[in-house]
Amino acid sequence: MPRLKNATTNFSLNMYRGKWHLCWTDPATGLTRRRSTGTADRSEAQSKVPALESEVRTGLNGTKVRNNFKLGDLLDGYESQLDTSKQSTLHALRHLRRYFCEFKPEQLNDASWTGYRKWRTGEMSGSAAHVGKHERKVSDSTACRELHAMRSAIKWAQRNGWPRLGNAKVRIANEPNTAVQEYLTPAEVERLIEACESRHQRLFIRLAIATGARMSALLELKWDQIRWPGAGKGYGPPLETDALAAVNVTAEPTVEWTAPETGEPHWRDGYGFELNMREALRIDLGQGCGNKRRGTGIIARSNFQLYDELVAAHNRRNTDFVLEHNGKPIKTRINLKPVYRRAGLEGYSRTQHLLKHTCCSWLVQSGASCEAVAKLVGTTAKVIETHYGHLSPDHLETMGEVLTVDA
Repeated sequence: MPRLKNATTNFSLNMYRGKWHLCWTDPATGLTRRRSTGTADRSEAQSKVPALESEVRTGLNGTKVRNNFKLGDLLDGYESQLDTSKQSTLHALRHLRRYFCEFKPEQLNDASWTGYRKWRTGEMSGSAAHVGKHERKVSDSTACRELHAMRSAIKWAQRNGWPRLGNAKVRIANEPNTAVQEYLTPAEVERLIEACESRHQRLFIRLAIATGARMSALLELKWDQIRWPGAGKGYGPPLETDALAAVNVTAEPTVEWTAPETGEPHWRDGYGFELNMREALRIDLGQGCGNKRRGTGIIARSNFQLYDELVAAHNRRNTDFVLEHNGKPIKTRINLKPVYRRAGLEGYSRTQHLLKHTCCSWLVQSGASCEAVAKLVGTTAKVIETHYGHLSPDHLETMGEVLTVDA
């Protein structure tokens, strides 16, 4: 069977010779095909589309063409019915196809999965290819995650009657533990911020810690996605008197913080203070955009340092993007390696993503539920439990009770 040229079949409803037809491009030949709905009434034709689409897809991947299939055909068929928003799965299938394309179903066994992991971890990571000296090989956890996509593809084929699969099952031996062990302490984050030489680095660190957002979400963040305290979305920061409230005012001025822009002692109207925002600052991190889940950043009322950083960045902005450098948006990544080095924190890996781990770890350690953390950072409760559940104080307390000796 020829390889699918376009794994995802796109259908359209077009008028042809006085009747509505379902049209699509045959992925095997590249030719346009059509199937009549038998009616000139668009509403009636539209009601027949789901059944016709199902019939066409069955024909594209039907029993006749599947009798002598190889794994490449199976992966193509599975990909053809996937939602195009599932980019991570589509990416995994591309790598699986490179290795398993010519495999026959009868060749699948435990050695197949072990062989794939060995082959895949011998390759250089595509995401690190442009970094130069920071190149690294594909991790075993990545290879295992791709094998999970293979497992889903095989189960899909078995459900849909693909022959010759028998009891084929993906078995992943000694899968790496995905629990997060690395995260920064509050003191280390303070050292990291103090070690920043660029304003965009400092703002990125504060945003990442406060929202748990991935770097890609923060680099794509625009000013109209911020809802300021005391103002509305997209209108810019309000007057300071509308946004901030001083609490615990003292008679004598005291220096509790230094302004990042000027380095001058930071107080207002000549009094010592603690500041709170009048209401939480909210950031729409792009829910529904891209293939990654994204949450809504809720910046605490007490986090006036981040508020002041954002106001300063808004005042000097040259683009619509919150994070910019030399008057231009940052398109790829923010290099934090030198910042970690100056802060004496060189032992940590994945310097940007470590900030997301730190945010989630602190929340779980504080006793926040996995469901609440998941909603805040834009993921699922299952992911939070898997990666950070061991940090929960309730979990640790329960473990301690098991080890108690009453005698």
